[in-house]
Amino acid sequence: MYPEQDLEEVEEDGWQISYLDIITILLGFLIILLSISHFSDRDVFSIS
Repeated sequence: MYPEQDLEEVEEDGWQISYLDIITILLGFLIILLSISHFSDRDVFSIS
């Protein structure tokens, strides 16, 4: 009744695509945050 499926042909790399998408989005978000933030030398030296 159901078509036979070969269990070895099941794609197991589907999670990698989702993982890479999330990492790419997080990296892009970090780059955007760093590009809109403003650092001055005085602020950096006052912290250290």
